[in-house]
Amino acid sequence: MPTCSPTDDSQLEPNALTVLGVDASQLLAEVLPIAEQPLHWVRYDYIISPAYLPGVSTTSVTLEFTQIDTLPIVQHTLSSVPDDPRYYCELSAVDVPVRLHLRSADGALDEQVDSALEFSGRGVAALAAFIPAAELMGSFAFPLGEDLVEGEFQGLSLGVSLWPGGSRGHVAPEFQSERFRSLRRIPWPPGARSEVASGATPTLLERREFVAVWPRQEVCEGVVYDAADRFLGWSPAQVARDLSQHAVGTLTSAQGSTPVHFSLEPPSGLLCVQGNTPGWPESSFLVQGRLRADAGAVGSALEQLDVSSTFQLVASGPHAASGPQRLQWGRLSFGVQSAAEFAVATGLQPSTDEPQPQFVWFWQGTSTRGGNGTWQTSAEFLVQSAREEAGMVCPGAFDPARGMSPPGPCQTVYSIRLGADVIRASLAQ
Repeated sequence: MPTCSPTDDSQLEPNALTVLGVDASQLLAEVLPIAEQPLHWVRYDYIISPAYLPGVSTTSVTLEFTQIDTLPIVQHTLSSVPDDPRYYCELSAVDVPVRLHLRSADGALDEQVDSALEFSGRGVAALAAFIPAAELMGSFAFPLGEDLVEGEFQGLSLGVSLWPGGSRGHVAPEFQSERFRSLRRIPWPPGARSEVASGATPTLLERREFVAVWPRQEVCEGVVYDAADRFLGWSPAQVARDLSQHAVGTLTSAQGSTPVHFSLEPPSGLLCVQGNTPGWPESSFLVQGRLRADAGAVGSALEQLDVSSTFQLVASGPHAASGPQRLQWGRLSFGVQSAAEFAVATGLQPSTDEPQPQFVWFWQGTSTRGGNGTWQTSAEFLVQSAREEAGMVCPGAFDPARGMSPPGPCQTVYSIRLGADVIRASLAQ
């Protein structure tokens, strides 16, 4: 099995060429300047509720970064990387020493802090920093009182993510005492974390572990971005457009061959993105997609094929403006349909010996980009017979902690039992 060689760390002069192909000043230029953005002071009641100043409100924030020329740049590189798309290694990164000046229009923040701005790719950077309470220059404060005594508030932690034309971040209080030990967090971007329910729709929450977030306060199970944000060097909207351009080929099955095209509707507005692992990022989000037979499919086995659904799209690859190196997709949710319903929804009328047939369809695949920039796509379209079955879950059934279910009425639950393959077709390019 291929393995990643250890990371080599080296120090560079401030104006030296980095492993990312440009010097530090050019790396900074590609993410700066950052326009003034909305800053949301949010309700802080994580564990307890000490009031803070300025309190819940909305203002604006300005970020200014200046390279510290007297300190060296730290470069992290791999001596070798497996030439196999199935295995990933931690990406090369460049730490540029900077001074951050963070100001809010309401005067609550007017802070300067020195830290390392880590570039994991051109146009993709992140910073984490801590400002001790004694060094805060703005008017932000936790007034002393019953909930807070002198010395417990230690300072503010910052988490910042940058990309061309945008940024996101959070401000979190840090405390030190027996009562506050459970509050300690490691502030690390990208973006604000929060306790949220499952789901892909950004929403607003009351309970926060931060006092401020920007540029928006919506949260989800993941990180909220605008679909056009190039937060990994590429945006979700760009990925959807790219896949639509090359997801073309011929579906081949026992029934024959059919030319098809898979297209995605580029997402817009706020989007919940999951993943973003350091090194080799893997981000997933939901998109609307459509698989249909091309005009040249007349007379072919699946000439009426036309299906639409919600798909989970997983994009993985290094931080680069050229886009990800691998795209995977699969139908996110599905339901059983009668033969008549299935024909209306898909254009297909599969044959089966069952007296009251029901069907479900799947469409999943992978596109991988080679070194010459061309894409290779493999995918499978599958129709199976299926049955929806109902069952009851009642008190006394199961509880992982006590061996019994919690008190409450019985509930009806549904499951899908899959049967034989009716249509199985593979995509060839």
